[in-house]
Amino acid sequence: MKNMNNSNSFASGITNAKRVVLLIVLALLVQTSQAHHGKDFLVASSCTTPHEGSLCAHFNTQYFSENHSSESLMLFSSGLIYGLTDDIGLEFHSHFNTMSSSTHVEALALEARYNILSEADEHSSLDGTTNPFSLATSLEFEKGIVGHPSVLESRLIIGKEFGFIMLVGNLVVMQEFEEGQHPETQFVIGMKTMITNSIGMLVELLNNNHHTEGTQLSLGCSIALMKKFDVTIGTNFINQNHGTMISSFQSMMMYTF
Repeated sequence: MKNMNNSNSFASGITNAKRVVLLIVLALLVQTSQAHHGKDFLVASSCTTPHEGSLCAHFNTQYFSENHSSESLMLFSSGLIYGLTDDIGLEFHSHFNTMSSSTHVEALALEARYNILSEADEHSSLDGTTNPFSLATSLEFEKGIVGHPSVLESRLIIGKEFGFIMLVGNLVVMQEFEEGQHPETQFVIGMKTMITNSIGMLVELLNNNHHTEGTQLSLGCSIALMKKFDVTIGTNFINQNHGTMISSFQSMMMYTF
């Protein structure tokens, strides 16, 4: 009888241990979904901004393979994002490229993003009301380095969430400070769906691109490796007169301090 009680206690202990492990795993999964840096897409911008006092670092790459009209090109961008308030984020980043085994700095940029309206607004949730969509705006100035023009870019960003699906739309107006250049308008649409708490799939559509003219379709995958670190990778397809082809490969790494 004593042995039976010991066996029951041992089995109960294993069951409790399994429950503890399960709870820890679930807690980790929930934590990985809580990253709040505002970089939810590779091409499109989302309405979210970092929490007040949060500091995030990002590193982006984009590779264009060699074709009949140009040689291979690798673009890089690295920067820091700071949450000035819960609704205002400031970002400083650099652009540089590698071509023919040489690296050149293209520009240094400063961006400000303001989250005007949020579906998840804490104040609106207190009285039981919710906002129908999210709305944000951003303004970015790129100071071009030797051989590259300076650029002013503004975005109007609208977003809507349907459960585990996030939709965003961007109206982008760009002005290059170079003689003879007129303002350029772009439209970007993005959709992100979460397969698990830490893995998401992205589809983005851009009507024009600086490096490859034509409509661009981007397919990507985001992985939250841990609460503070996540990675997004994707492939860009371009639709031109001669058909659809892969135009570039893209990646983004984010770390929240």
